[in-house]
Amino acid sequence: MSTPKVWLHLCNGQIILAQNGSYLHSQQPLNAAVFLPVGLARGQDWWLAIAADTSSNERNNECTGTAATVSLRQLLGETDEATFALLSRASQLAHWWQQHQFCGRCGAKQQRHHKELALECMRCQHLVYPRISPCMIVLVTRGRQILLAKHARSRSNWYSCLAGFVEVGESVEHTVMREVQEEVGLQVSQLEYQASQNWPFPSQLMLGFWAQYAGGDICVDGVEIEDAAWFDCDDLPQIPPSGSIAHTLITQYCATQKND
Repeated sequence: MSTPKVWLHLCNGQIILAQNGSYLHSQQPLNAAVFLPVGLARGQDWWLAIAADTSSNERNNECTGTAATVSLRQLLGETDEATFALLSRASQLAHWWQQHQFCGRCGAKQQRHHKELALECMRCQHLVYPRISPCMIVLVTRGRQILLAKHARSRSNWYSCLAGFVEVGESVEHTVMREVQEEVGLQVSQLEYQASQNWPFPSQLMLGFWAQYAGGDICVDGVEIEDAAWFDCDDLPQIPPSGSIAHTLITQYCATQKND
């Protein structure tokens, strides 16, 4: 007996909802530009149908019609972990396909490889696979106090952990120490790896740490960080929602302090 196939429809990064409000569809759309396998969940075989990407509102209406859409961020914390992982994978596959329409080596048009999950240049046969960017995210601790920061690019009022991309030639541990120093002027030690999380905004792998304060005074860079301060575990500001690794790092550390 074959596994039932269900479809996710994406257009311009938005998940197109079915008439019943679900993000899963029973049929593939006729006007999709590409179809990609996503994975198995709930006894169903998930597939992704990607409409042609465009920045034009009129063209966007063509691929969504009158259907409602939802962003992946809106579903963060609203679905179970396994389902969100598949939604994340689908979103990242769509972003990868949309960003690699043409070969980075010779400029020719690319197409889906007939066997592998890759895009192949029709001229020089160069292959491009889905990629992720490694990042660190760290909660700096000082006994019952934790360092939380308001990120300049954030549109929310959340105070969160510090984070940054791993640069060429760095270990993740070096990235932690460099980013903390650059963003808030502090030194840290005693790094403890906690967990990782796929972060599909658009394609990161977040490696989460706790790190102990080792010296310095808070001095925000004014570019990445708008504000930063020490907060007692019993008096926290608004923090990121459940489902995010930042929420996990914060709540789990504070739970250890309550138990001491």
